[in-house]
Amino acid sequence: MDDAELKRFIDSLDKYEGYTPSSLIKFILLTGWRKSEGMFSTWDQFDLENGLWIKSSHLTKQKRKERLPLSDDVVQLLSKQLL
Repeated sequence: MDDAELKRFIDSLDKYEGYTPSSLIKFILLTGWRKSEGMFSTWDQFDLENGLWIKSSHLTKQKRKERLPLSDDVVQLLSKQLL
């Protein structure tokens, strides 16, 4: 997608704000994560105060807990879902 197409797509998703599939698509676009990572992540894995996704060791190839940074846009999107 070029920038104009992406903007139109996101504007379309904004019309369904609060609707889980719309939020999931935005989440995937903002993070670049795999669909399954977004779908199967749980609220207890997110530290929104510090902007982190804390990935459990059983979910990683290295079998170590990972702390992945979240952008401000992702934190804002996730915070809206909690309201």
